Amino acid sequence: MTSPRSPAPLSLRLLFWLCLALGLIFAGDAVWRILADDGRRSVEDWMSPRHVMAVFHVPEADMARILGFPPGAPPFASIRDLAQAQGRSVADVLAEIQTAADANAGDAP
Repeated sequence: MTSPRSPAPLSLRLLFWLCLALGLIFAGDAVWRILADDGRRSVEDWMSPRHVMAVFHVPEADMARILGFPPGAPPFASIRDLAQAQGRSVADVLAEIQTAADANAGDAP
């Protein structure tokens, strides 16, 4: 004759419910962020030209014109550093890049 199975210890049940609650909270947060996202992001000064070209689909020729680097050689430095090295206002450079990003927003694959 077999004995009935003992219920799971209280600590295991509490751990299960805690993990379930945390999982639902994280899933709810992810859903909220996805639904609240309007798809519009702005270029920031910490980004590199390569990052902007990849994420915002700004052509390299536009980035080279705005930031003054030779075509085919986008630097790894941040936009902030590149603007300061040229003695230009970071806000002005960001505005030019954002204009180029907005102009190419429909070109995303």
